[in-house]
Amino acid sequence: MAKPLIIDTDPGIDDAAAITLLVDEPAFDIKLIASVSGNVGIGHTTNNALKLLTFLGRRIPVARGAAAPLMRDNRFATEAHGKSGMGSFEFPEPDDSLLTEDNAVLEERKVLMESTEPVTILTLGPLTNIALLLATFPEVKSHIERIVSMGGSTERGNIGVYGEFNISV
Repeated sequence: MAKPLIIDTDPGIDDAAAITLLVDEPAFDIKLIASVSGNVGIGHTTNNALKLLTFLGRRIPVARGAAAPLMRDNRFATEAHGKSGMGSFEFPEPDDSLLTEDNAVLEERKVLMESTEPVTILTLGPLTNIALLLATFPEVKSHIERIVSMGGSTERGNIGVYGEFNISV
């Protein structure tokens, strides 16, 4: 039986590759893709998620998340991912019907609380949405199977001497 999964992401090239692999992985049932500001601004990350799902022919809800980190200014990675976050890749126009009415934190809470089994959250970007989710709705903790995060390093950082981008932002 497929495990319920929320993907919280700032789709740039790396996250797009991960999402592309995960949508065909039978072990997971992707319930929501939540965008967050990171590699590029929230407008681009949300649009990138929508464009990628349109390109892949998948109907997974997308929720727009936090537009900035909680305690610092935005810091983008356009030098690695390009102005749009997707480098020079061209995608079809997005299917905006996939965009949810509520923001990412509310949608993540809804998925967690309505699930009949604990949900795994995969974070591929900064953890802003997750911080807001846990601070605002602590009751969701018991509905989370685990949080798997793409971030950190055993060596030097990619944004500073010790900082890895997703964790540093």
